[in-house]
Amino acid sequence: MPPSSKSFTVIIPAHNAAKTLPLCLKAVGRSTITPDQLWVVNDTSTDTTRAIAAGFPCKIIDCSIKAGPMQPRFLAAGQAETDILVFVDADVVVSCSTFSRILKHFDETSVAAITGRLSPKTPDGQFFSRFKNAYMNCVFGRQPSCVDFLYGSIFAVRKEALIYFDPICDPFGSLVSDSELGFRISAAGKTIVLDRGLQVVHLKSYGFFSLLKNDFIIPFLFARMFRRYAGYKRSHRRKSFSHAASGQVLMTAASFTGILALPAGSVTGETAAFGLAAASFAALNVYWLPLLILFKRRYGIFFAAAASLFLWLDQAVMFAGMICGFLYDRFKPDPGLAFGTGNFQTQKLEPHADAI
Repeated sequence: MPPSSKSFTVIIPAHNAAKTLPLCLKAVGRSTITPDQLWVVNDTSTDTTRAIAAGFPCKIIDCSIKAGPMQPRFLAAGQAETDILVFVDADVVVSCSTFSRILKHFDETSVAAITGRLSPKTPDGQFFSRFKNAYMNCVFGRQPSCVDFLYGSIFAVRKEALIYFDPICDPFGSLVSDSELGFRISAAGKTIVLDRGLQVVHLKSYGFFSLLKNDFIIPFLFARMFRRYAGYKRSHRRKSFSHAASGQVLMTAASFTGILALPAGSVTGETAAFGLAAASFAALNVYWLPLLILFKRRYGIFFAAAASLFLWLDQAVMFAGMICGFLYDRFKPDPGLAFGTGNFQTQKLEPHADAI
């Protein structure tokens, strides 16, 4: 492939990323085309993140934002001097062709942003890490090619299309700010392309409790985001909100109901409760059959069987996160937006740092 004429900057926000940052930066260096600029934004790390970054040919920004990845991204974006901004998380590994693939999309002048997805590959080989990466790969595999969201692990934006804003942070940090940015770019009438072949390897290791915690927090914040961005209108029109399809949300509700029915049936002795639990489990497995087939092909029948049981619990936890997020927003509403108005601000906010 001939060298690209487009200039691009790679921006990597990093907080206590010493375990994964070396592999991330090595992968960037092995790319068939290298970035014109490479920024690592070290946000209040207490490990050796900064020292590791200093061993690579990159520029380092030190900051004390401690509110998630988006404001550090904005901080580096404001100093970038290129046409294209590529955002890579510190816990992913890009392929040699990742940047070439991204830049090819920008040959189409109408495209404002590109996003990709996680590969089902999992370096650590743990059950819960394999489960999470394959799950996310499957979710994004169901999306159309033109979307209204971005995915934080790997996405790119024309610098002229980037919108600075105050992301939702309370109470867990700006963990859904990539989707927020996608909404804002889409609302500005610009095109976002999801390239399902643009895949990066996720290095994060999950355990039972850390995965359930993650899958409670993200839906919690999605519920807050739903209110901020008048999601009920979007979901009615698109039958989805960000990358969450209406059927996917329905399955979380069914799982939650089924999980609750088990102890209820044990206490009351009502066979109907056990029937409800069995029905919710069956419905969930039918809906997620492509994912279970992927598990069976990659890891075997026993892994797929265990995954189907964990999926039931995990989906119930997601629904609990959504409910808690709505309740949180009910009693502590977003001061910037009344529910359902569909209007939100896109003012440019100047990012800040303690040291540059």
